[in-house]
Order: sequence, then structure tokens, then C-alpha cells
Amino acid sequence: MISNIGAPSLLAARSTVAFVLASTEISFELDQFTWRGPDRLLLSGTFVGLRDAPAEPPVLELSGPHETQRLPAVDGTVSGPPTDGQAWSAEFAWQEPPVPFAVAALQFGDAMVVELPEPGSKGFRFRRHALQVQVAEPAEPSAEPAEPSAEPAETVVPDEPVAATDLVRLEAQLLVAQDEVRELRAELETSREELARARVDLASERARHAEDAQRFRDGLAHVQESAEAALAQVRGQLEEAVAARGQADARMAAFETTKGEAEAARSEAERLLGRLTAMRDALGDDS
Repeated sequence: MISNIGAPSLLAARSTVAFVLASTEISFELDQFTWRGPDRLLLSGTFVGLRDAPAEPPVLELSGPHETQRLPAVDGTVSGPPTDGQAWSAEFAWQEPPVPFAVAALQFGDAMVVELPEPGSKGFRFRRHALQVQVAEPAEPSAEPAEPSAEPAETVVPDEPVAATDLVRLEAQLLVAQDEVRELRAELETSREELARARVDLASERARHAEDAQRFRDGLAHVQESAEAALAQVRGQLEEAVAARGQADARMAAFETTKGEAEAARSEAERLLGRLTAMRDALGDDS
């Protein structure tokens, strides 16, 4: 695995010319680093500050606890050579059965290396994250060349690469955690703003409903007053009609009484007329 910033590349260490990886102002704005399948990874982003595009093809180096695997780019998935300010993407596939890995790096031969976070990290879901790009530079020659030794030097495997790998992993985890904190803070601030707007809207809605309720109560009171006035008027008219009917009934009773009396007087007059007629007839016979 490529070691941390300022440490020599493993590929550079194997070349005939000594190269070291140096930090630069070049950055890789990560857009996506995610799984495209059980044995394939997608990487996309934009190089910023890149002057000379490396001629070597891209390779994804994955370092695990026991081994390191180098994934070549899938044919037809590379968008082209890296260009400053333009989007770049590629897909990488395992040539062997996939194994767990802790650190990932994008390499262009010995020329350029970009340390990557874990695929699908939450901190990079919502916005791009600038990753530092390291480029290979010739190592400065030593002032005093080492004297050849009569005995072959014992090959010692240093512990720095393991420590550097752990450091890179911790740095990546720290970046992810910091981005997650920033995202959570931004979400919290957004939630607070939405809550404040909701409270204002609720107060406005309550005030509007209170005004509507008052208008409804006022209208209901007006309708009730109008109904009561109309009912009182109908009651007055009904009472007047009842009184008029009472008077009419009384007049009708008086009329019936007068009619009875008139009929009795007529009967009496007819009776008297009959007696007078009989008396006149009797007087006429006597003469």
C-alpha cells in the first residue's frame, strides 16, 4: 500500500530511479467512491490544479491486513486521462476473489497517488470532499554515498508501512467523522430554521383561525338577532290575528243571537198576523 504523505511509494522503491511522493497543491474533489457490484468499485471526481496528466493507466490499490490487491480499470469505463477541472471517472474490478481491505488508493503508475476513504462513506454523500494528491518527484542524492559492504545487508522489513497504513486509515476515519459532524450540524441548523418557520406559520394560522372564528361568531350573533326580530314580528302578527279572530267570533255570536231574535220576532209577527186575519174574517161574516 502507498504510505502516508511524505513517505516513499512502494512502486517507486522498486524502480531503478529513486522517487518519493511529495504533497502538492493538486486536489481530487471526490464525487463518488461506491460499490457497483460485489466485485466492482466506482470512483468519480474532479482533479483541481493538475497541470500534466499522467500517462500511466489508473489502478486501484487495496490494502488489507494480510495482502494488497491491485485492481485494474474495467475496459470502457475510464472517462479519459485526468484533466484539470473536468470530471473523471472509472470502474475497477477484482481479478481474484474479493477480500476485506482497510485502505484504498488511486494510482497512476509511479506518477500520482490519491488516498481514498472507505467506499460509501457518509461524509461524502451530500457534497464533494477535496482529497490531497501526491506526485512522484526524484529523490535528492545523498551527499555521502554509502560504502559498499563486504557482507550482504540483512533484509529488514520495517514497521513504518504498517503504522503509516494505520495512520492513513485513522486520518480517513477522522475526515469522515468531521464531515459527519458538519453534516449533522448543518441538518440541525436546517431543522431549527424549519422549526422556527413552522412556529411562525402556526402562530399566523392560529391568528387567522381566531379572526375567522370571531367573524363567524359575529355573523352568527347577527343572524340570531335577525331571527329573533323576525320571530317577534311573526308572534305579534299571530297575536293580532288571534285577537281579530276573537272579535270576529264575538261578532258572529252576536249576529247569531240577533238572527235568533229576528226569527222569533218574525214568528211572533206571523202569529199575530194570523190572529188578525182570523178576526177580520170573523167580523166580515157577522156583518
